[in-house]
Amino acid sequence: MLCERSIWQMKLALCGHRLENLPFPMDSESYSMLELALWKTISKYMDSGYETFICSATQGMGIVMGEIVAAIKGSGVSGTKLNCVIPFREQARKGDDVWRLRYRYLLHDADRIIQVCDNYQRGCYQKQSRTVVDACDALLAVYDEKDKGRTAYAVQYALKHGKPVEIINPYNSIVEEQEQKPYYR
Repeated sequence: MLCERSIWQMKLALCGHRLENLPFPMDSESYSMLELALWKTISKYMDSGYETFICSATQGMGIVMGEIVAAIKGSGVSGTKLNCVIPFREQARKGDDVWRLRYRYLLHDADRIIQVCDNYQRGCYQKQSRTVVDACDALLAVYDEKDKGRTAYAVQYALKHGKPVEIINPYNSIVEEQEQKPYYR
């Protein structure tokens, strides 16, 4: 769901599955189609007035989508901001060398880095998801619509709090708007 351009800065959250949870390898045509859908969808949000992009900077689609925003921003699109939310300081130590390098470059390109916990603790990834969703006007997720995992948590949390959610299905790269649920405190 896209909102019309306004005087307020619109914020889009970005999250998604770890790449090993996708139904295909990164060097496949299916991955290329998914990445193309991401470029088109993120560009559509930029064209409709979204200026701040808040990515869940953990290994997987959050970093990939953050890299797309950084590339577009680096090409001279003025006013675009990239905020990266990390769960804890040393979270990138788990990934391989390539992911650690991608993570460092992404944080270097970020306008703001938000760290939700000093060290790993139980629930820090859920806290990261809540921080990302609470700061946004809408959520874009690469999500297979299974009810388990961090991406499922972020999508369900966003819908519960009345945030517009668009899903890019990794199986077919189709973008689908999710039904909003009313939120009562």
